[in-house]
Amino acid sequence: MEGYPVLRDFVVHWGDMDALGHVNNTRHLRWMETVRVDFFQKVELRTIKSETIGPVLASLSIDYHKPIFYPDNVTVGTRVAHIGNSSFRMENVVYNGAGELCASGECIIVLFDFENSKSVPLSDEMRNAIESLH
Repeated sequence: MEGYPVLRDFVVHWGDMDALGHVNNTRHLRWMETVRVDFFQKVELRTIKSETIGPVLASLSIDYHKPIFYPDNVTVGTRVAHIGNSSFRMENVVYNGAGELCASGECIIVLFDFENSKSVPLSDEMRNAIESLH
């Protein structure tokens, strides 16, 4: 998936299904969360040299385009679409094994100071790391 620098494949398990026979809507969010954390690790956002500053999920939206069924495999990708002063917007996609877009979403991540309960600006180093995968 060109344009998505962080990708991960997942196996659809029988337990991912809901009573209607397709993958439950919450599973897509979990897959996106996992790939988002993969991104954080690549840019070392989770290893900031502070115990009081870290990323928080400020908003999340998702659109479901096509149901996913067992058995299948999915590929989930993420990228940064916009970098602000203390936040950035990520876009996510979920494709089934046939290469069909099944879900897309976006989220806003804010760098947050938990001790002072406020957002903090992204450092130049962090901005450069994010832009390197942009």
